[in-house]
Parts: sequence; structure tokens; C-alpha cells
Amino acid sequence: MAHPNASFDKIASTTFDNLQKTIADNISDHIPLLKLMRMKGAVKTSGGDKIVRPLMYGFANAQSYSGSDVIDITKPEGISAAEYNWKQVVCPIIIEGIEKARNSGPEKQIDLLDTLKMQAEASMEDKVSEMLFGDGTGNFGKDMLGLQAIVDIAPTTGTLGGINRANYSWWRNSYNASVGAYATYLQSAMSTIIRATSRGNERTDIIVTDSTNFGYLETIAAGKAQYTNPKLADLGFQALKFEGIDVIFDANCPTGKMYGLNTKYLKFYIHNDYNFKIGKFVEPANQDILVAKHMVYGQLTTNRAESCWVLDGITT
Repeated sequence: MAHPNASFDKIASTTFDNLQKTIADNISDHIPLLKLMRMKGAVKTSGGDKIVRPLMYGFANAQSYSGSDVIDITKPEGISAAEYNWKQVVCPIIIEGIEKARNSGPEKQIDLLDTLKMQAEASMEDKVSEMLFGDGTGNFGKDMLGLQAIVDIAPTTGTLGGINRANYSWWRNSYNASVGAYATYLQSAMSTIIRATSRGNERTDIIVTDSTNFGYLETIAAGKAQYTNPKLADLGFQALKFEGIDVIFDANCPTGKMYGLNTKYLKFYIHNDYNFKIGKFVEPANQDILVAKHMVYGQLTTNRAESCWVLDGITT
């Protein structure tokens, strides 16, 4: 005799298996920062025990010479790696037995599954977006690292990627904690810190801030067409450009902060096998419910901390 949940399990498994890629794309598309990072190739999939980001903090022995001079071939320091642990996020999808009974028949079951999918997507989207702007200490350090960990307003202490920031100035981001009145100081503060964190043609390519600071920039940019970015607007972003750099706001950005990011070095990694994956429905022995786990393993990483910056203390 077939198990009473067999038909439902088959429909659920087939439905979610067919939707896995769509689910992952839907979630990242609704997180402004993650969507823009993906557009710039800064969302990566990987596997393994940890995420290892090779980094360079010094130069090799480039030197002038003449004729048969002895060349200094001392092996230089300056090559290392930052290591990041995967962080796990889960959203249970729960169907009570009575819900299943009320939604008998394939069509009603698919409608129920679609509703549950949308709820799980929205929940994961909100949680991951929140973590992207956090400091990684939430839930006893189980949260993913966010911008407040990687682009700190006081980056001279703490460990990032297994490297103690107190010991290495090259492992610290730039910051200005007291910008002042936006109309007078914001543009110059942004220009100054962008120059300070540039290296050749490598420079900030994303600026993300809160709604208030974005409004300040809109006021400054009023009537200046070079500040607008129609391409991002067409993709659902309310966006500007500043010195050629895309500027967006995100509801989860901490109040008063403005982050400048370089996506050549800042990457969000997602595990190959847990890319917003929805597992099989199972029935606990002691409850009349079916449960599936919606999971992602991910982490925000950098291998050049000094390429990013943060501004604070922006006032009216």
C-alpha cells in the first residue's frame, strides 16, 4: 500500500527541484546589494571546507640594474591567504497535515507549494540581506559576515579571515567617521576617500548607503544627468552615479553609513551544493506535519580590505 504522503511528496519534490535555479535567482534579485554584486561578477559559487582567498600585501623585488650586476633574487614576502568559514542559513517550510488534506489534488497542492515557496523566498531574502550589513556576531557568531565586519568604522582591532587587523595596516579599510553637513562636505569626503583607496585603475565600483544619505545625494545631484544610471533603473534599482560609480540604497544598510566597495576584491561566496536549496519533505515521528529545509551556505569575503571604505557622521 502506498504511503498516504507519497503523491504529495512526489509533486513537492518535482516542483521544487524544477524551481531551484529560479528560487536562487529570485532571492538574489530582491537584495539590492547582492543583485548589483552579481551584475559585476562578485557572486561566486564554490565548495570545500573553507573559502580561501589568496591575497597580496607586498611587492616583489623589482629593481634597476646595469650590465652584469648581481640581481637580488631574495624571495619576497607579501603573498598570503585569508580563510573564511561557511555560514549556514535555513528556513523551515512546514505543512500541517490538515493543510495537506484541505489542498488535496495536484492543482491545489501546487498552489499551496507556490505560496510556501514565496514565503520561504521572502524570509531567506530578508535574513540574508540583514546579515550582509551586519558584523557577523549575531546568533552567537553564527551569522554570515557583513559590511560592518569587513568595512569597519574602527578597523584597527579584531580578526578578519583569520588575520589580526591590529598587526597589519594593509588589512584595514579606510574610514571617515565625522563627515559633517552633506551640502558642504559630502562630495569632497567621497572624492577624497575614493582617491585614497584607488590603485591605478582599481577603484570603488559600488557605493551603498541608507535611504537618508541617498536622499542627500539626490539633492546634490538634482538636474545633473551624469548622476543618473538608467541601466540600473531599468533593472528595478533606484540608483545614481557618482564619479562614474554606481550608488544604490538598501533598506538594511545601517543608519548613517555609506560604504564604498571594490568588487574585484569583495566577493559573496555561495556553496555549490547549498545554493538556496530546498530539501525533501519529511514527516517527524511525533507531529502531523511535513517539513523541508530551505538552505544556503554562504559568506561575504575580501582579499584586499584596504580597497573598501565607509563614511559616517553625515548630517543635514
